[in-house]
Amino acid sequence: MREIAAPNPHDRSNTDAKRPTTAVVGKAVGIVAPRDRSPGLLCAVLVILLGLLWWFDPAEMNLPLCTFHALTGLDCPGCGATRATHELLHGRLLAAWHYNALWVLSLPLAAYVAISELRVLAGRRPLPGDLPRRTWFWLSVAAAAILFFVARNLPY
Repeated sequence: MREIAAPNPHDRSNTDAKRPTTAVVGKAVGIVAPRDRSPGLLCAVLVILLGLLWWFDPAEMNLPLCTFHALTGLDCPGCGATRATHELLHGRLLAAWHYNALWVLSLPLAAYVAISELRVLAGRRPLPGDLPRRTWFWLSVAAAAILFFVARNLPY
């Protein structure tokens, strides 16, 4: 009786080794990968948090202070962003600017990054430019935050 050798998966001439058998079997059996629900869940959490922030004024609440500010007495680039967001939700642009001008200026960019990342999480293509994956983008954000930090803490 003659033995038949098993196909070598490293042999390029073997066409069976090139087929993705698990994908074919998965489709034949009807296995469908579950959809990633994280973008929808993230959006729902964001809407709830924004609703709470619209309803409750953080300037009137006894929220914990920024750890950096508590330790140094200096305002970090994020100090006042929650109060600024509350003011923006109520349409008070100048009050929001007073709390944190960098946050007010960067909101359109933050929205772009958030939408682009949610699209990637949902298995779709990112927005044009794909800024979150560009090193120069994050270096620019860091430089702007450092400049804002220095400018807002200068004595006047």
